[in-house]
Amino acid sequence: MSGGGIEHQQYPALLALLDGSSTSKPDSALMNPEGKTPNQRALAVALGVTWNEVGGGGNAVLALGAAGALFDDMEKYGHQAVNAAYGNEQLAPDPHGELWLTAMAALLLNLPAYARQAAIDYFGDYLALRRMFWTPQGMFAPCARAKAVGSQPLRPSWYTDGVAVQLLETGFVVATKLKGGVAILDQALAYRKDILAAATAAGPKLAAPVTIWRVDAGTFSAAMTLETPMNDPCRWIEVVGGKITDAGRVLGDFTRPPGGVTVGVGPIPRADEPAVAPTRSSIAAEIRSLGVPKRQLKMRETAAVMVETLAPLTLGVGAAQDAVRELGISQGQKELQASIISALASMEK
Repeated sequence: MSGGGIEHQQYPALLALLDGSSTSKPDSALMNPEGKTPNQRALAVALGVTWNEVGGGGNAVLALGAAGALFDDMEKYGHQAVNAAYGNEQLAPDPHGELWLTAMAALLLNLPAYARQAAIDYFGDYLALRRMFWTPQGMFAPCARAKAVGSQPLRPSWYTDGVAVQLLETGFVVATKLKGGVAILDQALAYRKDILAAATAAGPKLAAPVTIWRVDAGTFSAAMTLETPMNDPCRWIEVVGGKITDAGRVLGDFTRPPGGVTVGVGPIPRADEPAVAPTRSSIAAEIRSLGVPKRQLKMRETAAVMVETLAPLTLGVGAAQDAVRELGISQGQKELQASIISALASMEK
């Protein structure tokens, strides 16, 4: 695994501690959970807990406090989500799926017994959710962190999660050598029965719940019920015969069939769950989250207020859309800008 983000230092450092190839304390910056993306934060927490367990020289209070805060935030926001501002990495495919699995398996393995239940519950949700999107060819799901190369179609892959699910479901995998997060999970199979029980009882929560329209074991379509802020979203997906045939980043590009079962809403999947429609307040909040030059702060607030004060059946929607279009935001937020404009259009219907 290579790249420029700090996760590319955290990941090998964690593996080295776990396999014993390093007995040195990781750099403190790698273990600091502050100011990091969700997967980087999970890796930082896992490094701190693992160093405390393996190295014996860590600050147990800080390490366990950071772990507790991570699990508390996921309880609040949803599986693999830690805040409401681009803190959602739900159902992330590889390579981010491997980062998440490695971090969370390390916590399952190294948290003290009195704190381990949170990690068991995490993997209960992990398994329950992935069962919902399972096919004989593996897992496919709307997700965050879905990368595409250039103009190639969006085709995320969950190879790591597929092997991890097989390991949890059966207790073994057909592989000559287990690597990375799956190898760590294999070391923690003493907790497999607890995870299976937690998965049976699980009512997993997603920051963006997903509706599934299943045709057969290998054919279904699925779409998020709302567009929450996330990096590299794949908000809808169509799978035929265990192969992705279409996928997209914008919900407006997907036509919802009737019916369906919505997962990630809490206690149990519910049939015929209606899509969650955007509200004036939620759209205004998204507008205020757009990063703009200082000179446009007033313009941004004006656009948000316009949305908040729109009355039904008025012609104010078009004016609000124009106001959002005129904001000089960064390239990285163009997609959020487009989703806001699309959400505003839905208010005219």
